[in-house]
Amino acid sequence: AAAKAQQEKAIKDAVNAEKNVKLAEKQAQLEFDTKDTANLVKPLAPEAAKALESADKAMKTAKDNLLKNDTKKAAEPQAKATDKLKDAKAQIEKMIAAEEKAKNDPLAAVQKAIENIDKIIQEQTKTRDDTKDTVGDKQNLKLPELADAQKNLAKKTDEVKNTPLPNKDKVEKALNNAAKEMKAAAKNLDAQKSPEAVAKQEKALDALKEARNELVEKAAEIEKRQADIAKLEDAAKKLGDL
Repeated sequence: AAAKAQQEKAIKDAVNAEKNVKLAEKQAQLEFDTKDTANLVKPLAPEAAKALESADKAMKTAKDNLLKNDTKKAAEPQAKATDKLKDAKAQIEKMIAAEEKAKNDPLAAVQKAIENIDKIIQEQTKTRDDTKDTVGDKQNLKLPELADAQKNLAKKTDEVKNTPLPNKDKVEKALNNAAKEMKAAAKNLDAQKSPEAVAKQEKALDALKEARNELVEKAAEIEKRQADIAKLEDAAKKLGDL
């Protein structure tokens, strides 16, 4: 009887081991997919990517325990991985909702554009100031780095320009001018002509501020229109209650 029980246990263990190997294979695939997704979302949603990376580590631990036929030790990291996946999903869905709102809400889109332009103005001011420090020193080692920073700012400005926005014509013209001056400044920096670059950077800043002012005016218009609509809706509701 003891031998039979031992034999049954050996068969059961072998069956469980085989099941756990298959589960480990599935876990490995999930781990691969999670890592792939983390790399995909990292530039767009860094916090979600962190949650996915934590899930990936937990999955690896679970897989290793499954391969050792230790399902009890695999359960905790599996639960942790599930929580982290839910966390990442919630963060991504929140970002998607914000993007959808920006697309459908002109005020949100304008405010986002103002926020982006403010960041560009801040970075452009620093680049201009750093460029001023190189005037009179053509061999300054910072010049190639400043040229790259300037090219990157021109790219960011083009990205804002290509965003669907109300008041598009005036804003696009100002941002076009800003990007044009930035690209010219980058060429000056590549040619080690700091004074000429500074002059272009000043013009770029003026154009950025012009674009920002246009958007601030548009935001005020939209806010007033939304307030007027809210008043009309309130009036209609009161009429309906009469």
